[in-house]
Amino acid sequence: MTSTSSSTSHLASILGPLAIPSEYGYYDKIIEQSILVRLDEWKKTVEANLAELRDWINQRDSEFSVKDQAAIVSVAAALYGEAPWISSESRELVEEILKPFSDPPAILLESILNDYIKPIFKTNPHPSLNPSTGRKLPENTGGHLAYQDYYDGQVWKRHPGVANILSWCVLHTEKGMYESLWHLIIPPVMTLQDDYEAPYKLQGILITYKMIERVPKDLLRRTGVDELLFSSLNVAMTNLHNPITPALLRATIRTFLALVDLCTPVGSQVRFEKLCALLGDCIIGNVWMYASQELDTIQATLNSLPEIVELLGIGCARYLKGLIPQLTHPLLPKVAASSTSMQIASLRALSAIVTACAPRMHRWKGTVLEAAAKCWVSTIDLASDDSSTRELQEALRCLCVELGKACPSMYQDEYPKLLSLDPMFQGLVGTVKL
Repeated sequence: MTSTSSSTSHLASILGPLAIPSEYGYYDKIIEQSILVRLDEWKKTVEANLAELRDWINQRDSEFSVKDQAAIVSVAAALYGEAPWISSESRELVEEILKPFSDPPAILLESILNDYIKPIFKTNPHPSLNPSTGRKLPENTGGHLAYQDYYDGQVWKRHPGVANILSWCVLHTEKGMYESLWHLIIPPVMTLQDDYEAPYKLQGILITYKMIERVPKDLLRRTGVDELLFSSLNVAMTNLHNPITPALLRATIRTFLALVDLCTPVGSQVRFEKLCALLGDCIIGNVWMYASQELDTIQATLNSLPEIVELLGIGCARYLKGLIPQLTHPLLPKVAASSTSMQIASLRALSAIVTACAPRMHRWKGTVLEAAAKCWVSTIDLASDDSSTRELQEALRCLCVELGKACPSMYQDEYPKLLSLDPMFQGLVGTVKL
């Protein structure tokens, strides 16, 4: 046996025990105590096995072959991130192991994607993609039942950690590498992102966001994947009533906006239409309508509104009938369920809307000021001086400043009247200057 084959054999013996048990793929659904005990026992061995791998790598005098490098990275990357099989101790060891591979050449990434990612997803090809080219297919393979067939027998879900490996590859893929690696990257990314289970969908969207940071926009356009991604992200925002829906919405909106920035020209009609679809159809027409009682879900959208409003500008005016009532509602004292953080998020969104839609605010100034005044009274009644209350009061003052800029008559009419009603409003509008 040659030294190279002996080294590879020894490496395999070290990596073998680090293979993640397939049961972790449905860890949250496990009820058999014996399986949980076995998984816990395996997890306890990971740290020692990683330490052995790290030490063996450090003791090596010669360079690793690409095949051995791919094997090391694939095992280590699967154990990096946030997952039930990963501990903080093992994560630190993985960082040490992966450090020498922090600037991987395309040949290494190709080896990982081709030998460790592609075979896992091969039995479930995405119905909208050509697996050989990464191009969007004219029609879903198999017709309208394609997605049903696609969701059957998802072998890749028996490989927990595969999304972590894919994420590592995308994170380290430089812009100039995408042309040659595209057919290996986009099929598994889209498979994750279009899965019907929210956790996998979230993993896919997080990877897509990393990809958008470097992928050439011309490649997205030529392959038709830009529109495929837009459509997929729109669908992701219909995944409601799930414990991770707020996180999914935050990631989806952030990724959607990044994709808009990459793929559409500033000031173009297509950019305007994409943003309108996001705000009007996805947020107002879907999330706010069908998840109105799920406060964390609603707040996830509120936190994203200022950026959307800034991009749409006066184009938001068409949605004021939906925006203003939704954003003033949490400020009203009878809405006991509204948290301070939701009120602050609503106020920041309102301020952005007042600024963007200043020419239309004369119709809404009374509604906005009434909600702000009532919320201000609530903060005074609380007699609290904690940081969250101070932040809320500052957000209320900022809203009144923007409202005054949009409607200068407020300084002659509404603000003086409010001050004449009660001196407590001095802190709200008394310092507001024209």
